[in-house]
Amino acid sequence: MLASTMLILIYCSDINNDSTYHDVLLSMCGKRAQQLAAASIMCTCFGINVTFLIIIGDQYDRMFATYVGSQFCHTWYLNRNFTISVTAIVCIWTMCYFKRLDFLRYASTLGVFAMLYVVFLNIYEYLILETTPGPIKTSPTSIVSLFAALPVVCFAYQTHEIVVPIYACMADRKLKSFSKATALALVLLFVLYCLSGTFGYLTFGAYVSPDIMQMFDARDPVVAAGIFALIIKMITTYAPLMFCGRGALDGLYAEITKLSTEDFIGGELKRRIIITSIWNTVVLILSIVTPNITIAIELLGIFALIIKMITTYAPLMFCGRGALDGLYAEITKLSTEDFIGGELKRRIIITSIWNTVVLILSIVTPNITIAIELLGSLAACNVFVFPGLCMVALAKRMAHFGDHVLFSKGLYIYGFLVIITGAFIFVIVFIQVINDLLYSEGETLLCK
Repeated sequence: MLASTMLILIYCSDINNDSTYHDVLLSMCGKRAQQLAAASIMCTCFGINVTFLIIIGDQYDRMFATYVGSQFCHTWYLNRNFTISVTAIVCIWTMCYFKRLDFLRYASTLGVFAMLYVVFLNIYEYLILETTPGPIKTSPTSIVSLFAALPVVCFAYQTHEIVVPIYACMADRKLKSFSKATALALVLLFVLYCLSGTFGYLTFGAYVSPDIMQMFDARDPVVAAGIFALIIKMITTYAPLMFCGRGALDGLYAEITKLSTEDFIGGELKRRIIITSIWNTVVLILSIVTPNITIAIELLGIFALIIKMITTYAPLMFCGRGALDGLYAEITKLSTEDFIGGELKRRIIITSIWNTVVLILSIVTPNITIAIELLGSLAACNVFVFPGLCMVALAKRMAHFGDHVLFSKGLYIYGFLVIITGAFIFVIVFIQVINDLLYSEGETLLCK
């Protein structure tokens, strides 16, 4: 089903010669669907930013618990509230106010290394650790627990927002060629996830932590290298996501306020600074108040090492900022001149707000599981609901012109099934997130 929704997006982009996810929604389902998709992507980027900071805090906790002791969090400069805040403000926020991220073009190589290293680390620890694993579950305890796990799967395989731009840049722009590439990528991800999850679960069983890096001994140089790599990766990936969210918010603002092209362009710097500042502040607060990584994983998504978090934060923030900027411009109906003129202002505003909120949420969120669940629920919309709407719209278009009547009916039914599946997952997981937030214990796993 995940692959089918990817392919339907590509097919629709071919029909209308679209080059972005938003353009496909606009062509097939109209302006409102495009705006909803932009808002969903913006929220996803924001949630991932929060998760990155939570994971960075987890990696620091692992190192301090190993080298300082289980009372480390009672020392103010070792407490995760301080370490997350300093890392975010010093290492991440400074990257988020730029207009472009060309200097991070090589960070993707580090991201691939960090991903493969975590897989290797799970296998390595399984082979050398002498532990007694907890109970090994071989089946879900209930149908509810099964559906609750689906958003994590959706988030793990969520690439729908970028497949259309990638397809547009392909030298051999054919559906058949893209299908082969998609199949290969999904199989590769499946193998890596299975290796990491299987060996990690067999090592610790039911005692495994949502952030498995916290289960390893940082005195082992192999583990320490993995922790360091993950932190750097998170830092360099944050900004692109924030950029995406900022762009969406800026576009919405421009559309809502009906900015002229001149005002939009002239106010770009101001909006960029304001949005970036607010974004980063909120992210920081949320990352600090989140008690543990389990809740964050459920809300936003699971990632691994501190290096990975630091190097990944900025690119993600850039992506989110861009989506937010675009939504703002569209809602306010900014003219081209206003959009270009106000770019710097919007960039600063969006980046500041984004980073502030992310920091707050990463601190106050009880655990990363909640973050992953929330991200998974949003992923259900991006992976199922919006592509399902495209399927229904395509089926209606085919029926209108009398093309492939039987196929159009089947596509219509399948599209509704995909939409219902995504909506059901979203509701179930959102309820689970609320329950986790209300009843989760706000304790740090490694600090007594």
